[in-house]
Amino acid sequence: MNFLKNIPIKVLAVISALLLWFFVVGVENYVYLFPQEIPVRVINLGKNVSVANEISNAKIRYKGEPGGSNSLNPGEFELYIDAAGLSEGDYNLPIRYISKNSKVTIVATEPTKLKLELEAITSKDIALKTEVNGSPAKNYEVKSVKINLEKVKLSGAAKAIANIKDLNLKISLDGSETADFSRKITLEAPLEWRLAGKTVSFDPATVQVDIEVRKSAKPIVEENPPIVGVITPGTGDLQRKTVMAQVTVADPLKLSVKELLPLNILVTVEGKKSDLDKLNNNSIKLQIPSPGVVNGVYKVSNNDLILPAGLDLRIVETSPTAVSVKLN
Repeated sequence: MNFLKNIPIKVLAVISALLLWFFVVGVENYVYLFPQEIPVRVINLGKNVSVANEISNAKIRYKGEPGGSNSLNPGEFELYIDAAGLSEGDYNLPIRYISKNSKVTIVATEPTKLKLELEAITSKDIALKTEVNGSPAKNYEVKSVKINLEKVKLSGAAKAIANIKDLNLKISLDGSETADFSRKITLEAPLEWRLAGKTVSFDPATVQVDIEVRKSAKPIVEENPPIVGVITPGTGDLQRKTVMAQVTVADPLKLSVKELLPLNILVTVEGKKSDLDKLNNNSIKLQIPSPGVVNGVYKVSNNDLILPAGLDLRIVETSPTAVSVKLN
């Protein structure tokens, strides 16, 4: 009978087909761990309560194509805890999730629940202060900085605002200012407050700052002056210099970035004076990698800073140490 011919080969073919089927089914159902942490939002918060504790990030486990995490972006996932109908108190709530990528299905989060502390909103007045970063044009100086209000009302959870006494408004100069100018500043929680999980609001939400710029009484005369910034002593024979670096996203085509704040950060580097003299405000870039961009706060890493080629420089510090990112 023909059926009985080449039985070993037929058996081998059937076994191979079964193994292939099990492999395909296994791949389709394999659960992967996304390597990056994703911020967790609190939604449906009542008008009379505020979050009093820091909300941790979480990781996700998902089904998708093998190795897919290399092309996935944290912004493709949304994690949240729902505070609808909750009043003051401590809660342990499940993390809910949404995948914006149709090829990826989230199956679990790590952890599965997060602690949420809610307190009644309280308010108090805090003082406003100013900090000027940078200098006006050469031979000009800032004579005065005035705010149209001395205090504003700060509202938030009692625990979150208990130790807050003032708000520092940072004003950055780019070295071109030669006349008085005014700026409208929208008040928002500093990055260090947000990193600590403090959810607050201000009343009023904006203030006006008037900066008076005058010619210096004694013009500054320098021999071979640096382009921008001030060189100060560093470690050993090295010196330091602080310049402004523009904040950018590595691949903006992958994302729709609504807002980056601040648009520039201060970067202090250390090196030889001959190298520092070549630095200006356009020399260093802060380039946030697209896979790391999500709504919220992005912590700046030295690896994100692009230094000019051919200069032997070491990054000392950045200010601020994080930027705020808002996506469309």
